[in-house]
Amino acid sequence: RSTGSCVVRPDEGLDAVSVMAPGALTSRVSRVYSPIIDLLVRELGYRGPGALRALPYDWRLAPRRLEERDGFFTSMQSQIEQAVALNQ
Repeated sequence: RSTGSCVVRPDEGLDAVSVMAPGALTSRVSRVYSPIIDLLVRELGYRGPGALRALPYDWRLAPRRLEERDGFFTSMQSQIEQAVALNQ
Protein backbone atom coordinates (compact mmCIF):
# COMPACT_ATOMS: atom_id res chain seq x y z
CA ARG A 1 0.00 0.00 0.00
CA SER A 2 1.30 3.43 -0.87
CA THR A 3 0.97 6.16 1.72
CA GLY A 4 2.18 9.74 1.62
CA SER A 5 5.44 10.05 -0.25
CA CYS A 6 6.23 6.32 -0.06
CA VAL A 7 5.13 4.53 -3.24
CA VAL A 8 5.28 0.73 -3.36
CA ARG A 9 5.44 -0.85 -6.84
CA PRO A 10 6.81 -4.11 -8.25
CA ASP A 11 10.28 -4.01 -9.76
CA GLU A 12 10.60 -3.99 -13.55
CA GLY A 13 12.43 -6.11 -16.09
CA LEU A 14 14.04 -9.54 -16.08
CA ASP A 15 15.78 -8.91 -12.76
CA ALA A 16 12.37 -8.70 -11.10
CA VAL A 17 11.51 -12.29 -12.04
CA SER A 18 14.86 -14.07 -12.23
CA VAL A 19 15.31 -14.58 -8.46
CA MET A 20 13.16 -14.31 -5.35
CA ALA A 21 14.73 -12.91 -2.20
CA PRO A 22 14.38 -14.85 1.05
CA GLY A 23 11.17 -14.09 2.85
CA ALA A 24 7.71 -15.41 3.55
CA LEU A 25 7.70 -17.76 0.55
CA THR A 26 11.29 -19.01 0.56
CA SER A 27 13.91 -19.44 3.27
CA ARG A 28 16.79 -18.70 0.89
CA VAL A 29 17.32 -17.04 -2.48
CA SER A 30 15.22 -18.88 -5.05
CA ARG A 31 16.08 -18.89 -8.74
CA VAL A 32 12.53 -18.46 -10.02
CA TYR A 33 12.72 -17.84 -13.78
CA SER A 34 16.50 -17.55 -13.99
CA PRO A 35 16.95 -21.08 -15.43
CA ILE A 36 14.35 -20.39 -18.14
CA ILE A 37 15.93 -17.04 -19.00
CA ASP A 38 19.37 -18.67 -19.18
CA LEU A 39 18.01 -21.41 -21.46
CA LEU A 40 16.32 -18.93 -23.80
CA VAL A 41 19.53 -16.91 -24.10
CA ARG A 42 21.93 -19.87 -24.34
CA GLU A 43 19.95 -22.32 -26.48
CA LEU A 44 17.53 -20.17 -28.48
CA GLY A 45 19.62 -17.05 -29.01
CA TYR A 46 17.43 -14.44 -27.33
CA ARG A 47 19.78 -11.45 -27.08
CA GLY A 48 19.73 -7.70 -27.12
CA PRO A 49 17.29 -5.15 -25.80
CA GLY A 50 13.68 -6.15 -26.25
CA ALA A 51 14.35 -9.73 -27.32
CA LEU A 52 13.20 -11.02 -23.96
CA ARG A 53 11.01 -9.08 -21.54
CA ALA A 54 9.30 -9.60 -18.21
CA LEU A 55 6.17 -7.80 -17.08
CA PRO A 56 5.98 -8.20 -13.29
CA TYR A 57 2.77 -7.04 -11.68
CA ASP A 58 1.37 -6.41 -8.22
CA TRP A 59 -0.54 -9.68 -7.65
CA ARG A 60 -2.28 -8.20 -4.61
CA LEU A 61 -4.46 -5.98 -6.82
CA ALA A 62 -7.47 -6.84 -8.95
CA PRO A 63 -6.93 -6.33 -12.71
CA ARG A 64 -9.16 -3.24 -12.78
CA ARG A 65 -7.14 -1.63 -9.98
CA LEU A 66 -3.83 -2.49 -11.69
CA GLU A 67 -4.96 -0.59 -14.76
CA GLU A 68 -6.41 2.32 -12.79
CA ARG A 69 -3.35 2.76 -10.58
CA ASP A 70 -0.48 1.90 -12.93
CA GLY A 71 -1.91 1.66 -16.44
CA PHE A 72 -0.57 -1.90 -16.33
CA PHE A 73 -2.51 -3.40 -19.24
CA THR A 74 -2.02 -0.36 -21.45
CA SER A 75 1.72 -0.57 -20.75
CA MET A 76 1.72 -4.34 -21.28
CA GLN A 77 0.08 -3.97 -24.70
CA SER A 78 2.62 -1.33 -25.68
CA GLN A 79 5.56 -3.47 -24.54
CA ILE A 80 4.26 -6.50 -26.43
CA GLU A 81 3.83 -4.45 -29.59
CA GLN A 82 7.36 -3.04 -29.22
CA ALA A 83 8.82 -6.52 -28.68
CA VAL A 84 7.03 -7.87 -31.75
CA ALA A 85 8.30 -4.97 -33.87
CA LEU A 86 11.89 -5.42 -32.61
CA ASN A 87 11.88 -9.17 -33.21
CA GLN A 88 10.46 -9.36 -36.73
